[in-house]
Amino acid sequence: GQADYDFILLGRALFLIVTVSGTAFLYAAARRLSNQLGGVAAVVVFLSSWQLTYHARWIAPDALLTSICAIFIWTMVRRATTPHARVAHLGPYLIAGLAASTKYQGAFLVLSAIGIDLLLRDAHSVRETVIRIVKGILGFLIVFVAITPGVVIQPIKVYAAIRDRAEHYSEGHGYHLGAQSEVIDQPLRMGFALVRSIALDFTSRQSWLSAIVFILSIIGIVIFSRSKPRLVAALLIGPTVFFIYSLTLVVFIIRNFLLYLPFVAFFAGLAIGAFWASQRIPNPVRWAAPFAVIAYGLFGMTAQTQEATEITNRGPEQLARMIKKYVSDNGGSVCILSTSPVMSLLKDHGITTDERDLQRDDPRIYLILSSQFAPNAPITLDEWPGTQSRWFGEIGTREVDFSHYPRWSGDPRALALTPDKIDYLGLDENEQQAIGVSSACVQIR
Repeated sequence: GQADYDFILLGRALFLIVTVSGTAFLYAAARRLSNQLGGVAAVVVFLSSWQLTYHARWIAPDALLTSICAIFIWTMVRRATTPHARVAHLGPYLIAGLAASTKYQGAFLVLSAIGIDLLLRDAHSVRETVIRIVKGILGFLIVFVAITPGVVIQPIKVYAAIRDRAEHYSEGHGYHLGAQSEVIDQPLRMGFALVRSIALDFTSRQSWLSAIVFILSIIGIVIFSRSKPRLVAALLIGPTVFFIYSLTLVVFIIRNFLLYLPFVAFFAGLAIGAFWASQRIPNPVRWAAPFAVIAYGLFGMTAQTQEATEITNRGPEQLARMIKKYVSDNGGSVCILSTSPVMSLLKDHGITTDERDLQRDDPRIYLILSSQFAPNAPITLDEWPGTQSRWFGEIGTREVDFSHYPRWSGDPRALALTPDKIDYLGLDENEQQAIGVSSACVQIR
């Protein structure tokens, strides 16, 4: 009813606010090591992430975990810059406990907390360092148990649930029309997919922009490894061990790796701050940095506003208009082979089409509705990928990254597929006939 709908909207709004609240700590951390521009740049990169936004919209705990990771980065920076403060020492452990109670991969952050105690022990004896670490781990456990009391009240059920998830992620993610989805069964391919997603998908829908930010984050790591080597090393311990652990899994779901986003944003912000502060760079060139940050933020804000508007106006009519535009823009250069449901959708909304014969040398694109790949579809697939953004050419609302969630059951969208991808999915002539693929090229009259 309307009350349930209002509750969901309120819940999403509150969740989104909590998720973005971590940006204050991300700004504080980057500013403390760099300058104001570095802090602002880190926040802009973080908030411009489409992957973060749509996961927050659907109340995925992974989005909340990114905010907690941002707070964790701030506690680590504070621990390194105010080493004699008692609260500063405990901070990373307490926030790691909060992260672990949010989602399991957050527990890896406690390794970074231990690492910074070991690397910054300075004049402390081994005994004093061990006592610090034991106290920290105790604080980690207290926070974890306080938020997740089930580990004490129902330990057997918790253990069974953890074992079930571990087996699931190490064995497979189920089948869709006869094909496994979101599965990578080789460690090297898993590592490559993870690096590719972090580098090309996390910070922007535009892969080239995301790649620039990733390169900046590497530059930030290199620069601050010279001035703050022990802090940088400690910060990277937890994420690195989690990366190595991920190589043992076979299920690749992008939300499980969102915790890397605040680290990328933080180090990219430090790189931009260092560029701005450098005395070796001429002033006219230095001024490119703040303008680039502003332009990046405006681009991200505009794109996310457009996506939110599309969701508000979603429906068959909007999808028909989007398909019409796609066919009008591309129908002259390639042969678009649509399916009968696509043609019916256009016809139902007053869009008139023509067909022309397919020529042997025509480049072609197949236009298929995502609903034609529903679990009850009369086809069997060889593959159904879900590990690479932009694998499917999507036409429709962008409430989710369909290429990472190809079993999404929301509003239908049209998928534009090349012949190579049709072959990869295993859609031979019989399968194409079963879903009504036309043998003629569709055009808008």
